[in-house]
Amino acid sequence: DRHEVKRWVATLIAMPARRMKYGLLLTSVAQGTGKTTLYYALKPLIGAWQVNTPTENSVLSGYNGYLVDQRLCFVNEIYSGQGFKAYNVLKDKITENEVTVSEKYVPEYKTDNRAHFILCSNSSRPIPVKSKDRRFLVPRVTEKLIPFEWWRDFYEWLNSVGPGIILHWAQEFVKEPGNAVPDGA
Repeated sequence: DRHEVKRWVATLIAMPARRMKYGLLLTSVAQGTGKTTLYYALKPLIGAWQVNTPTENSVLSGYNGYLVDQRLCFVNEIYSGQGFKAYNVLKDKITENEVTVSEKYVPEYKTDNRAHFILCSNSSRPIPVKSKDRRFLVPRVTEKLIPFEWWRDFYEWLNSVGPGIILHWAQEFVKEPGNAVPDGA
């Protein structure tokens, strides 16, 4: 799981033209395990203007303008007690290279889809995903809480030299054969 998440994250950071056709679904019942920290680590590396944080309600609505010109859509808390609705709404947004955009008061239009998705939840089963599903990587996320002091020090690092170190790691990581997610995979 850890290696696959590293491949996905490194490809997202170091290969901006590459389109991965699956997203991450990060779940842990415990709060404070670091799921949202991934957003804070990726945002400066991708560029704040290319990162959006739609809510579950936005994702489930009939409008999808939140993904236009975005490289990362980070849904911080998703729990769809509505069966497959969230899954079905997200399928084409995750896999298709072109999407039809629906925004309020604007005629529908087609555009290139550059968005990658990370969904997070504190529910053990936020959306139904079949075991062989190709649209989501569902890694095990720790339930272990880390002390406040560790997080404080980590965020201090993340707000200083961290992004440069992470960028360098990602660029080097994808150079190794098999470490980058193939285009369109």
